[in-house]
Amino acid sequence: MLNIKSLILVLFTIIFLLSACNSEDIVAPQLQKQLIKIIVGSDNYSTFSYQNSLLTKYESVNNSQLFTSVSFDYDSINRVISAVEKINIFEYLNTYIYDTNNRIEKILSSIKDSSSNYVPSGYVKYFYDNSGNLAREEEHNSQDELITKTEFKYDANGNVVKNFVCRDNTLYATMTSTYDNKIYPWYNLRTSLIYPVSLSKNNATYTSIVYENGNQGNNRVQRYLFV
Repeated sequence: MLNIKSLILVLFTIIFLLSACNSEDIVAPQLQKQLIKIIVGSDNYSTFSYQNSLLTKYESVNNSQLFTSVSFDYDSINRVISAVEKINIFEYLNTYIYDTNNRIEKILSSIKDSSSNYVPSGYVKYFYDNSGNLAREEEHNSQDELITKTEFKYDANGNVVKNFVCRDNTLYATMTSTYDNKIYPWYNLRTSLIYPVSLSKNNATYTSIVYENGNQGNNRVQRYLFV
C-alpha cells in the first residue's frame, strides 16, 4: 500500500525541527514558512512544491537520480482527493474518501500494472469518537480481509494512553503511555496532516510496549526527555 504516512511524517518532522519550541512553552508553535528543499550532501536532496499554500508535489533525489515523486490533488474546498507516488518503476495511487463531517473515512490504495491500469491493493478505514479523535484504524487487503486493527484510548486531556494492535483478529501488542503537562509541539499540526492521526496534546514521558503471545520476543520501554 502507498506509504504516504511515512512520507508526510518525514515532512512534518523536518518542519517540527525548524519550528520547535522549548518544552516550557504552553502554546504550540505556528508554521511561518514553507519548506521547499532538504539537502543531504550534493547528490541527495528532497524538494517540496506548493500551490495556494497546498503541498502539490514532493520529490526525492538519491545519487543525482530521481528516486521518489509524489503528487497531490485537491478538491474545491482544499481536501486531498488523491496522491500518486512513483518509486523507480513502480507507481501507486491513493484515493481519499470523506465522511459528512469532512473527515477522512477511507483511503483506497492501488498499484499500476504492466497495462497501465491501477489494480486495487487494499484500503485503510478510519473511525472517530464523539470528540472527533481517531478511535480506530483498520487496514484491509484487496480481498477486503482485515489485516491489522489499531484502537486508541484517550485521557481527559486528549492524550493517547493506550494503543491496542490486533492482527488476524488477535491482540498483537499493547502500548501504554504517560504524559507531562506541557503542550506537545506537534499538536498544532494535527489539522495540517493529510491523513488521520492520533496526536496527543502533551509530551509523552514514558511508553511501554507489551507484545502478546510471544510476538517480537521482547517487550520494550521508551522514555522521553524534552528540554
